[in-house]
Parts: sequence; C-alpha cells; structure tokens
Amino acid sequence: MKYPLIPLAAVVLLCGCGPSIPESSALQCYNPNFYQAGNQLTLATYIDGRMQSVQQWQMKAAQYQGQAAIVTELSTNSLQHPQQFQRWASRYNQVDAEQSQFLALAVEFNNQHEFGPVSRVFSPAVPESFNFITAGDAVDTRYQTTEHSLTFGVEFTETQQYRRTTRFMGMESITTPAGSFDTCHLQYTKQRLSATDDDQEQPAKVEDAWYAKQSGIPVKLANTDGVYQLLLEANVAGMQVSLAPDIRRQFSLPSAAAAQ
Repeated sequence: MKYPLIPLAAVVLLCGCGPSIPESSALQCYNPNFYQAGNQLTLATYIDGRMQSVQQWQMKAAQYQGQAAIVTELSTNSLQHPQQFQRWASRYNQVDAEQSQFLALAVEFNNQHEFGPVSRVFSPAVPESFNFITAGDAVDTRYQTTEHSLTFGVEFTETQQYRRTTRFMGMESITTPAGSFDTCHLQYTKQRLSATDDDQEQPAKVEDAWYAKQSGIPVKLANTDGVYQLLLEANVAGMQVSLAPDIRRQFSLPSAAAAQ
C-alpha cells in the first residue's frame, strides 16, 4: 500500500528541525536535485554478464509542450565502435518534491539504423515515486502512451494503455565498478492493457532499479532479459563519483562525467 505522504519540506534533515525519515524508507533515496541541469552519469551496459557498451546521461533545462522540464540526453557508445555514438534518447522529466517523486513526460529516441526517430508521450505524466515507508509497499499507475514514428518515410501513430506497479523491495547494498552503495531497491512491473476483449494480453515487463541513499543516483538498472547497467561515474548536484585512472582506462570512457 502507499502510505500518507511525508512532505520533504517537513523532513528537514539538514537543519535537524523536523522528524527524521525512517532509515528503511525509500524516501532515503529521493533527491529532488537529481534532475537538475548540469548533472551527468556514466553507466556500463552488460548483456548476459558481458559488457557491451557505455552509456552517458547529460541533463539540461528544457521546455516540453510549454512546460519547464529537464531533458536527459542519453548516448550509447558501443565497444565495437568506441568513438561512435550509435543510439540516442531524450527523456523529459519534471520534479514533484511535494510528493517525493519525479514525473515522466515523454521520451524521444532513434530505433534502428533504417528507422527514423520515435516520440512517446505519457498521459497523464507517469510518476516515479519514492514515497514508500516499508519494504513491500506498492502503488499502481494507469496511463496512456501516444507514439509517433517515421519508418521508411511513412508516419505512424499508435496509442496504448498501460498499468505500472512500483514496488519498494527494501534496502540493499550494491557493488559497482564505482564502489559499494547502500541503496533503495524499486521494482517496476509494466503491463499493456487489452484494447478489446479479443486483444491478446501482452506479458508483463519487469525492471529493477537501485538508487543510492541521499544522492538518489541509480547505481544499478536491470531487466528480465539479462540486460543490466552499473554505475561508473557521476556528477549530481555537486556530489561526485569517480573511477581511478587505471580503472577508467579499462572502460575506454569517451569523457569523464565527474571531471567538470
């Protein structure tokens, strides 16, 4: 279940003037400054246990459909072509500190080499909540996606309905090439809803994310297809995570996320 909101404004840990956040709460990992212009992350992507690519996140101030937002630009650098970014995506988010959550507005990405860009708009905006007190707490969200794509010069528009369950799995220690972190483990289960009774229901997709306490940095992301990502470097609201120079060379990083 989702517990009544504990407003961050009332939980002022820095000044010690409010009630403290429970140590085992996912609120320990909510950082309203995570989506902030200038923040950067670098993660290594593994498939079936083998490193395949390095992904960089760069956040910038933006406007989306007349609303102030933060766009996270993601670029993926394949190990086979270390200086060539082959895939990109842009994710638009807003910060809702009152509700201890972020709001996902839309995502834009390129699909494959022969296809054009794809845009996917969420209605309503999909909440990415950290407002969980106890392991096992969960909340369901229903939303619609409207996807616009261009394939071989032909425009397509598709609308789908989804249900997403966010579940707080508890606190865990996660080790990455960047070190070990105390984290909050959140699990996301997404199910496409049938448009009609005759429409065959699609299997649910499950993704897991582990966010570092205080900084809110995602140090590990994983799905059930054997793909996972581990944090390499980060610069988030002045908090830096860096690799030692000899380890950085092992990953052939195209640029240093933390060396700003």
